[in-house]
Amino acid sequence: MFPQLQAARRRLQKALGTLREARRDWEKLKGSAELAQSALIMACDALEREALGTISEETKIVFSRAYTKFNQLQNRLMRLEEALRQREASFAQSQLVDFIRSDRYASTPLNFANAMAGLPAIHWRQSMARCTSFKDDAAHGLTYTQFLIVARALKHVPANAEEAVERMKSRLLKANRLDVRQLNALAENWYFLRSAIETVFQGERPSEEEFPYRIFAEYQRRIASQAPMDRLLAEKAIITTPAYVKERAAG
Repeated sequence: MFPQLQAARRRLQKALGTLREARRDWEKLKGSAELAQSALIMACDALEREALGTISEETKIVFSRAYTKFNQLQNRLMRLEEALRQREASFAQSQLVDFIRSDRYASTPLNFANAMAGLPAIHWRQSMARCTSFKDDAAHGLTYTQFLIVARALKHVPANAEEAVERMKSRLLKANRLDVRQLNALAENWYFLRSAIETVFQGERPSEEEFPYRIFAEYQRRIASQAPMDRLLAEKAIITTPAYVKERAAG
C-alpha cells in the first residue's frame, strides 16, 4: 500500500508542476490578448485597425485554448488530490489497526502519539522509532498534550457526531493558564478536528477505547494532507476564543 501512496504523491507533484507552467502560459497570453485589444481600440487608421483586428482575434483564440488547458489541468489536479487523500486515509487507518493489534508496544496515549505522529508520510513503526529517540523533555510535547485533551473531552463515546462536536467545542472555550497553548492550537485547526470527528462517526462505530485514537489519527492525517480549499475553509472555521485572541495579540 505504501509504494502506491508514494506513486500517487509523485503523480500529484508532477501534475502540480505542469499546472504551474500552464498558468504561466495562460497569464502571458492573457496579457498579450489585452494588449492587442487595447491597441485595436486606440487605432485610427482603417488598415491598421484591420491588421490589429486579425491579430486580436488570433490572440483571443490562443488565449482561449490556453485557458481551457489550464482548467483541464486544474480539474485533473483536484482529482489527484482527492485520490491521494483517500489513499492516505486508507493507509493511516490500516496503520492504526496494525498498531493496535501489535503486541510489541502497549497502547498508551504516549505510544499512540509517537506511532501516529509521522502518518501518513511514514509507517507507524518508523514514526515510533524516531519519536522515542527524542529527549524526554520532548515526549510530552504539543501533539501529545493535544491528544490528551481530545481523549479526556471524549472519554465516554458520544451518542452521535453532533454531541461529540459540541462537547469538544465546549472544551476549547474553557482554556486556562495551564492548557491555553494546546487548546489554542486545536481552536486554530477546528475545521480539521471537527471533520475528523464527523468522519469517524460515518464509519463503523469504534469501541470506547479506540474512539479517541481514531479521532486524533484522522485529525493528524487531515492536517498533514491539506488541500488549498481545506486551508481556506480552515481559516473561516477558527474558533476565536478569548484566549486565542489574547495569544495572537501578544504575538
